[in-house]
Formats: sequence, structure tokens, C-alpha cells
Amino acid sequence: MTTYGGFRSITDLQTRLYQRENQFNSFKDIDEEKLARIIKIKDSITSAFNDRYQGKRKSNPLNIEGLDLYLSFLNYVTNPQIHTTLPSFDERVLLLIMGADPQLHSFYKYLEAPAVEETIKKNGETTKHKYIDEQTYSSEVRDEIGFYDPKIRIFEEAYFKKYISKNQLVRESKRSKMNQLMNRAEKIENFDSISDIRFEELKAMAEQYHLEFENADYKTISYHVGIQYDYFRLKTIAEQELMLILLLNPNMKALQIYEEESQVKNIALRCEATLGFYSSSLIRLEKKYHQKFYPEVKLNQWAI
Repeated sequence: MTTYGGFRSITDLQTRLYQRENQFNSFKDIDEEKLARIIKIKDSITSAFNDRYQGKRKSNPLNIEGLDLYLSFLNYVTNPQIHTTLPSFDERVLLLIMGADPQLHSFYKYLEAPAVEETIKKNGETTKHKYIDEQTYSSEVRDEIGFYDPKIRIFEEAYFKKYISKNQLVRESKRSKMNQLMNRAEKIENFDSISDIRFEELKAMAEQYHLEFENADYKTISYHVGIQYDYFRLKTIAEQELMLILLLNPNMKALQIYEEESQVKNIALRCEATLGFYSSSLIRLEKKYHQKFYPEVKLNQWAI
């Protein structure tokens, strides 16, 4: 069995840690007392590691230090003797994240990784499947922090949602949440629950957003609205869907294209060229937006 500096193999330690991942509770049970204890342990391990690493840093151009730091924490959280100190899986994986990848590089690199599209033909039907190039992604993560843990990004996203998301938007995401948002849009009959005052508040937030994210594409916007809705203090699904329109398409381009074209194929092509994607649900959502907030804007009243 391969070992590193007296540790058990990385794979063995990762397997030991993640065998309890089905118990993960999204850090919901981590209160201030538990968090303070985890931070204290993290500081202690980091301090001991730094003392041990004095004088070695200049001789590690390949970021071996990052790997060794990760192994220090991974070895700790998989030690059977810490059951009473850190009894839950959430506490252990939180310590690993805070100690080995506190900047959440694995998570952010995953968001930024481009999707590879694969066309699959089966039984006469053609489907498209999108996935990230795991080899390229893992290599970029290793270059950044010295190690690659194939599962940690899942828990880093939960960490991000709990501790960071409300106050800081991700800079970029190639992981679209548009399907999720369009499914929710179908549940909205109208925007009557949103007052004119609230509409103006959301518009102001959208204007401020565009100053910071001038060139954000639909994937990044959909992640911000679909995952980071707490950042905008959105209270309902209707507010969430309204914010999507205000950030993505306040001029109702999808609806305008729909009014100008008679064939679905042409509507889809123009929407994809203009917005980056096509969804009939967005067109229906924009019509409800138009009816509530801009009824004076003249549009052909074709049935949708």
C-alpha cells in the first residue's frame, strides 16, 4: 500500500472518510459552539504543520506543501480516536475544508470548468450529454492547491451556500441552473403578489448587479438566482423568477422574438443566438411579466 510521509494511502483515507457521506446534513447542525471547536482544532493542526514545515517551503516548487497539509487534515479526520471530539461527518468534512482548501478552489474550479458535449445515438434516437473533463479539471485543481479530492467539491458547495453565499456572488459559473428555474416558472400564474414598491426594489438591485457583472451570461445569472437567491433577499418563487428576468432579459427579448416568428425552430434559433438558450417557459414567464409591469408596451396578442 502506498503511503505518504507515514500516512496511509490517500485513497484509503478518502474511502474511510466518505463512507459516511450519506449522513451529511448540509452543516445544518453546526452551531457556534461546534464551529468554534472546529476552528480551534484547525488552528492547532495548521500551527503544528507550519512548525514542521519551516525551512522546507523553498524546496517545494510543485506545491507538495498543499498535498502534505491536506494529508495532515485527512489523517486527523479519519482517526478513530476523534469520535468524541468530532462525532459527525459534517464536523469532520468541515474541518477538512477549512484546513486544506479554505478558499474553496475545488468548488470554484468546478463551476468554471467548461462542459464537454457528447452526442449519443441509441435506438434511432439522438441525445446530447454534457459533462466536464474530469482529467483536465483535476489537473487544474492539483496545480492550484497541490491535491485533488474527487468528492470534496460537493461539500464545499454546501459550505459556500451556508457560510458565503448570502454575502458574495460567485464570479462565474458554467453550471447552468436554468432548467431548475424554468421548472419553477411553470408554477407561477402571475406576478400579482409583487407590489410596485417591491418591483422597484428588485429593479434597483438588478441595476447594481449589472454594474458589477456587466457581461454575465445566462449560466452565471441562473446560478446566482437559482442557488444564491438569499444574496438578493428573495422571499418567494415569484420574486426569484422576476429577478431572473430583470438580470437576464428585462427587455423581454424572448417574447419579442416569439411575436416576430411563426415557427418554433426559428424562435429557438434566435433565442439561442440572443440569450444563449431557448425555453418556451421563459416566453410564458415574460408574457406574465409584461402583463403585470409593462401593459402599456404594445405586443401582438398571440396565444402562448
